[in-house]
Amino acid sequence: MASAVAMVVGAGGAGKEGERERIVGRVSRKRSSRHNANGYDHSEPCADVDGIGSTRQPAVRRRFDHNPNEPPATAGSSSSAACGSTIDQSEPETSVKGSAAASSAVATTETRTESCAEIGGDRCPPVEPSARRSERLPARARQAPQRLEPLSREEEAMLRRALQNSLAVTKRESDTDAIRDAPVFHPSLSEFEDPVRYISMIRPEAEKYGICKIIPPNGWRPPFCLDMSTRFVTRRQRVHKLQEGEGFAMGKEYSVTEFKHMAKKIEAEWIRKTANGLEGDARAAALEREFWRIVETETESMEVEYGSDLMVGSGFPRKHPNRKGCKFSSSPWNLLNLPRLEGSLLRYLDGNVAGVTVPWLYIGMLFTAFCFHTEDNYLYSVNYHHIGATKTWYGIPSSHAAAFERAMKQEVPMLFADHPDLLHQLVTIVPPSHLLARKVGVYRCRQNAGEFVITFPQAYHAGFNHGFNCAEAVNFAPPDWLPYGAKAPTAQMEKRCCDEAFSIDEHSDKSWQLPLMKP
Repeated sequence: MASAVAMVVGAGGAGKEGERERIVGRVSRKRSSRHNANGYDHSEPCADVDGIGSTRQPAVRRRFDHNPNEPPATAGSSSSAACGSTIDQSEPETSVKGSAAASSAVATTETRTESCAEIGGDRCPPVEPSARRSERLPARARQAPQRLEPLSREEEAMLRRALQNSLAVTKRESDTDAIRDAPVFHPSLSEFEDPVRYISMIRPEAEKYGICKIIPPNGWRPPFCLDMSTRFVTRRQRVHKLQEGEGFAMGKEYSVTEFKHMAKKIEAEWIRKTANGLEGDARAAALEREFWRIVETETESMEVEYGSDLMVGSGFPRKHPNRKGCKFSSSPWNLLNLPRLEGSLLRYLDGNVAGVTVPWLYIGMLFTAFCFHTEDNYLYSVNYHHIGATKTWYGIPSSHAAAFERAMKQEVPMLFADHPDLLHQLVTIVPPSHLLARKVGVYRCRQNAGEFVITFPQAYHAGFNHGFNCAEAVNFAPPDWLPYGAKAPTAQMEKRCCDEAFSIDEHSDKSWQLPLMKP
């Protein structure tokens, strides 16, 4: 050790500049070759081996002697032998510039050696000369990798969804643009007089899309008659969990005015963030992309409240037996009248059925959704948009119903394993882009206030709202519905009839099973 110190001190003395530069050059070449050969530096201060003393000094680096013929130091040897013997005297490793730096390096080396001596030789354990860094790792780091246990179904589903999400982030804009629009019809005043006949007339064309939109003639716009103080209870939806079949919990109670105020505030915040300055179709497209971004990627949590399947009144004017009502109260397109019009088989149904012959109201806010489903007994449905923001629909024609059901089972197999009747629970939505990729026909329809949307028998449909709005829906059944009604899953309807959601009106004790025709 003394000779090593004397050598370094001599290199830093006056009149020894040539030798010092020679040493520095050799050290640089030696260190560079060692890094290139091994990928890392074997040098390490002695104090670091035992975890004792100060941290590694950048000006001084030591390495363990790799001479395999030299016996290891024993525990009884001095601390200078345990630590200082690892210095290679033939090739000093002092990256020093100038005599002052060399002197500082020597002082540091001597101080660190003395600290080991003061602590005691037994605190600096002997080191094998041939030791490598990998040999000095903790025992748990040297263990062979263990076999991984198989993933649970939940973990496997999460992994699959994460992989899909990584692709969805880059594809979502083009995916929504790839969806074709459903047809839009503009009836004349004479055609608009009879809803059942007109819908039967457009059925050959419109049924191929599953849904269609009907825009009434100019001048047909009934007043919105729902009392804004009407109170209702919402259902809470977590938008980022709509792919997971999560049920909707009960929400708060609002009046229509209170709900509108809450919904408008949230709507304004999101529009500033995602569709600022956009109007019309451009805004609708931006909000559509944002909705599916939240649903697909789950990178953002969002909970909304939806007033769905409400039996709290109607937005249409009602007939009053003792006084003359407005002209819209007796209109055949008034949903209070349409289910039992001449030409609809529901007129032969005794009693009233909530949501079938008696309209349901839907009071929505931004990103509230209705998940994929068909109508009860594969009936036709008609939805009228009273007031508020756009409602986007996605329709799947009956010709693609079987393909859709297969695709859903492939998209969320774990959910179907636990809930075979998942599609009847109305709690799961899948991005249309995923269905299109599986060769399922999906068509889009954007419904604005004052417009009707028709869904055809056995047509799956889903959608979401772009902000506060209020819509109303009911069923009807022209004669061409009969083949669909004959194959509808009535067992499922009977099960749901036992629940409150499809209870019979209190004035009727009839069961929900349509007679084909009264005698």
